[in-house]
Amino acid sequence: MKTFRYLMFLLFVMLFANGAYSQQGGVTKKPSTEKKTTPNTQTVGFCKLLISVDKESCLSVDEKTYGIIRHGSVKAIWVDKGEHIIIVMSSDNKLLLLKQVIEITDKGTKVLDLKIPETQVEQNQDKKVSNDNNDFAVDYGIEMILVGGGTFTMGCTSEQGSDCEADEKPSHSVTLSNFHIGKYEVTQKQWKAVMGNNPSKFTGCDDCPVENVSWDDVQEFITKLNQQTGKDYRLPTEAEWEYAARGGNISKGYKFSGSNNIDYVAWYDGNSGSKTHTVGQKLPNELGIYDMSGNVWEWCSDWYKGYPNSTGVSDYTNQYRVFRGGSWYGNSRHCRSSRRSHSTPGIRGYDLGFRLVFSK
Repeated sequence: MKTFRYLMFLLFVMLFANGAYSQQGGVTKKPSTEKKTTPNTQTVGFCKLLISVDKESCLSVDEKTYGIIRHGSVKAIWVDKGEHIIIVMSSDNKLLLLKQVIEITDKGTKVLDLKIPETQVEQNQDKKVSNDNNDFAVDYGIEMILVGGGTFTMGCTSEQGSDCEADEKPSHSVTLSNFHIGKYEVTQKQWKAVMGNNPSKFTGCDDCPVENVSWDDVQEFITKLNQQTGKDYRLPTEAEWEYAARGGNISKGYKFSGSNNIDYVAWYDGNSGSKTHTVGQKLPNELGIYDMSGNVWEWCSDWYKGYPNSTGVSDYTNQYRVFRGGSWYGNSRHCRSSRRSHSTPGIRGYDLGFRLVFSK
């Protein structure tokens, strides 16, 4: 009996020494000859960017958000050959701190040590629209952008996806001539200079858009402005507004005015803090126009009715005027470039403003 136990002990020792014993269920296995590898979860591209920022902020590359990057840390991102847009927003994703375009031509690793200018946050927090006092005295600081004429598809286009409303259909071709449109929404300072009053709810911010103005109020403003400046300002047509919002003849086909990422270009219910903001704080669109998505809805000159060959949309000529663009109060769907809304010409709202147009 002792001899049998001794033999069993020797057999166990031999098996254990050869690595043939597994503790998984007490069964024997043939030793594996395969080389173990660690799975690679990093998506490898043409070049590796090592990005650091000197302030805690929110980092995006080519409209893909990489979240918060803290001072002293480094974010590694793989990119392909070509141009890439780097955007740094404040950590609450409300203020634009830096926009930089880089071109990648070589493989390997590129180090980007981004520094936010000390003046940038101050400028974003208290941005002034007028260039100088003389410009303001002559034309109330109104800056206009030339929109080159062209043909575009108006209404529910593919990038709008399932968010389209019935009155955005059918999409249709529209051709426009050159016109100028306001670089910014008309501000409270500009309204006060022309009208001598301020109807806005969100006062104490001269460079915030004027709001709480009806379509009829805006016509009175335009009449006085034209008398004082000798120009022929007016509201944009609905087609002019959408063409400019989409980027005119250099459009990149974004869902919102200037980006597919709404936080880059708009103040809406997701980031506004339930109020308007100084114009021009977000990124402009392709034409250099600001806030065509969000901040305040913008009156257009048209009566509200269905598009050509539409069904189920009534003609409200002589009843409702159109406004566009969404606002600080609405959700992202309202801020799309094709979104339409309407109301009576006499209605006022804390999210209703406008921008100007003139043709030459």
